[in-house]
Amino acid sequence: FIVERCVTINGRAFNDLVLNGTNLGKRNAGDPWQENWVMTVATSPTATVASGVTSSTATPGFYQIAFPNLRAGTYTVCETLQAGWTSSTPGSLDPAYGRPCKRITLTPGQGGTLLFGNYQAVTVAGEINAAAEESVTDSEQIYDLPVGADEDTTLPE
Repeated sequence: FIVERCVTINGRAFNDLVLNGTNLGKRNAGDPWQENWVMTVATSPTATVASGVTSSTATPGFYQIAFPNLRAGTYTVCETLQAGWTSSTPGSLDPAYGRPCKRITLTPGQGGTLLFGNYQAVTVAGEINAAAEESVTDSEQIYDLPVGADEDTTLPE
């Protein structure tokens, strides 16, 4: 048996309203979070570990999915695009999964947050090429979980 701290992966989807130059695929001030976007965590295209949808949190307008209590290691997180939407980050479909995916490697006691940007193929006038000076407000991150944030888990070898 191995006793180690678990890892947590958070997935977030946002409506990428600023579709110009260096801001394409980055979450900017005013880019709303998206609710009910399906996210899946896998170790291979045929080995799904967990799946769920982004949902509301204690902060109004903020939606995410948390996948807690995972073993340390490398995972692929994929989102399922909804009809009429295109991925701006990662920007292409993973050939093995057929969906927009990102890989993350976490060591015991770490957490990670992955952002998936999306835009509608047909946008409302004024949304595309909005002001380039909008500041980036969120980015992907790997962080250490606080002690006691998860339970030590005994995992079989």
